[in-house]
Formats: sequence, structure tokens, C-alpha cells
Amino acid sequence: MTIKTWWQKFQAAPAVVECRERKIQLATAALLIEITRADATVDEVEEKSVQVLLREHTGLEDEALGQLLVEADNAVDEAVSLVDFSRVLVDALSLEERGEVVDMLWKVAYADGRIDRYEDYYVRKLAELLYVPHARFIQAKLRASGEL
Repeated sequence: MTIKTWWQKFQAAPAVVECRERKIQLATAALLIEITRADATVDEVEEKSVQVLLREHTGLEDEALGQLLVEADNAVDEAVSLVDFSRVLVDALSLEERGEVVDMLWKVAYADGRIDRYEDYYVRKLAELLYVPHARFIQAKLRASGEL
């Protein structure tokens, strides 16, 4: 390998990592947005919860976070199914990290103080798509509801 080839690979590595992280952020944000829409009424408290959770999870500043939310909102509008978003996370995250995504989904669902049957359905379905074990799914639900 020549020095030039090595240097090109070295320079490309951060871009690959950055692209991977952006895909993870976008997929996570899209799933959280989908939960806000599950009960057919997007509540301001749920939207705020999404922002807080994403800020904590990604460390993005306000402008970058706003851009991520707009991109994710558009992606959800254009998506045919949730499988595309969940596949990104399954391919990129460990089981523990995917469990943390389920934690965030439940926190958004509970943000307005109640769980609608559609929210419950979507979180359950997403946990399955993320290959999160049922016991971990239940623990996340109990933590979010304050019962654990």
C-alpha cells in the first residue's frame, strides 16, 4: 500500500463513521416521531420529549437537532414501513443499545401521561423489529411508567 492510498483511506474513515452515526440518529429520530403520531394526535409534550431524548442521546446542539428532526419527519412521511429504520439500528447497534431505543420509545409514549393502544402496538412492533427480547421490552415499559 502506498502512502497516498493509506492517506486517502485514513481521511475517508471519519466520513464513514460520521455517515454511520447520522444514519443511526436519523433512524432513531424517525422511530420516535412515529410514536408521537401513533395515537393520531401529536402532543406538544411528546414532541418535547423527543427533542430532550435525542439531545441526550446524540449530544446535538439546537440547530443540528432541529435539522435532524426535520429530516426524520420527512423520512417518516416518505417511508413505506418502519422496517427500513429498524434495519439500520439492528445492523449498527448492540442489543443493549437497541434496548435503549425501546426505552426512549416508551418514554415518548408515556410523555402525555397515558398509553394509547396504538402507541402500545407500535412500541411492541418496533421492539420485535429491533430484536429486543420481550422481557427487556416489559422492563422498559415498567420503567417508563414508573412502576419499576
